[in-house]
Amino acid sequence: MAWNGASETVTFSPEVFDVHPNSVKLLSYGEALLDDVLASAGDPERANNPEGVALITAASPARVSVFVQATERGADEVRDLGAFQKVVDAPLAEWSPEQVRAAEALARRRIYQAERQHQEIDAHRAQAERLALVEAARSILTRSALIEIAKSRTPELFEDRLPYGFGVEAGTALQRYGIPYRGLRIGPPSG
Repeated sequence: MAWNGASETVTFSPEVFDVHPNSVKLLSYGEALLDDVLASAGDPERANNPEGVALITAASPARVSVFVQATERGADEVRDLGAFQKVVDAPLAEWSPEQVRAAEALARRRIYQAERQHQEIDAHRAQAERLALVEAARSILTRSALIEIAKSRTPELFEDRLPYGFGVEAGTALQRYGIPYRGLRIGPPSG
């Protein structure tokens, strides 16, 4: 392939690329050369009377692309390459306004599902970060309590003798220092 004054050997086949990884470039989404070639083509003209297979995309919150075909019931999503090939190979038929509305409704559902999935992922991430902070705080509290216990066991090294041993009271006694210990508690992790 000749592009922008350079010549490259390219393939769309991962199998060919696997055999010749040093001499063939795999054209796939995310590859800069393919992005450049696709960008140079521009957006396709929108037909007054759509026909064939539709690609509906949205970019928020995450990119969602849905291939849709017109059916007797309205519109169905094209989910795999085999189905896509059948739709492309079939004779073109114009879409009715009802089929267009059905395709748009289907795309809105997919976008909604992607938004919900994105929100769930964000919620799980926030919960994981919170739990990591709780465990980090618990570790700090435990280490500090061990220091307090060591201080109580070796009074000759410190000004005052602390009257407690190993246990929850060592962690509780740390609250006398104020922040950050006042909000922390020692004990088993809370579910």
